[in-house]
Amino acid sequence: MKYKRSFVIPVLDGEKYDIRELLHDLMHIEGEVICVFNGKPIIHKRIDKFCQNSHNVGVSRAWNIGLNLVESNTVFILNSDVRITEPTIQQLESYLYSLDKAVMVSPEGLNVSYETCTTIDYFKNLNEPINTDTVSGFLFGINYKLFLDSKLAFDNRYSPFFLEEFDIGKQIQQAGLKCYAVPADGYSHEWGISAANNIKINYFGKDVLRDDVLKENIKIFKDKWHENNYRY
Repeated sequence: MKYKRSFVIPVLDGEKYDIRELLHDLMHIEGEVICVFNGKPIIHKRIDKFCQNSHNVGVSRAWNIGLNLVESNTVFILNSDVRITEPTIQQLESYLYSLDKAVMVSPEGLNVSYETCTTIDYFKNLNEPINTDTVSGFLFGINYKLFLDSKLAFDNRYSPFFLEEFDIGKQIQQAGLKCYAVPADGYSHEWGISAANNIKINYFGKDVLRDDVLKENIKIFKDKWHENNYRY
């Protein structure tokens, strides 16, 4: 592979956070930077590749688009509002390749109820790694070779947002692999749509309500796993 690692960053047009702050953090961290712009792109010397979508395509689709552009076996997916340091990446990468059957790691993770599609436990500021049902989507690392070899993929049906992490965690469990929340520091992040009120989001050129999306995606999740006869 051409690069040691890759960074995939979806960027939503009109976000209050300036992607240049994260790009500044990445200036001295080795790896290719790939931006998926859901709107007007910016030109920056730290961006190695980018694509421009005419509309907001949603979280799962943006992740998949970015992954299709990587040239490494190690991928970090970051929200555009994350602030990061090199030790954070080094810590995550070390755990990604040392923990048993690890395919995905994050400094924050969660255990969930698949019956109700809700979070049971949330883990962060850890002293030791914890095997979790899934990871938090704002910052996580992927063993991309193992990910591909195991035929894992983010499900576009959960776009624009909600339950994409639940679904990939379930896929990982079915593949006999693991997610971990791990000790890592030197990063920051502010919650966005997941903690927002029932606001409107423009998706593929149409306004959708946050709570309506959540309700529909819960149905998609339950129908998908029930139809495949998987236990929740």
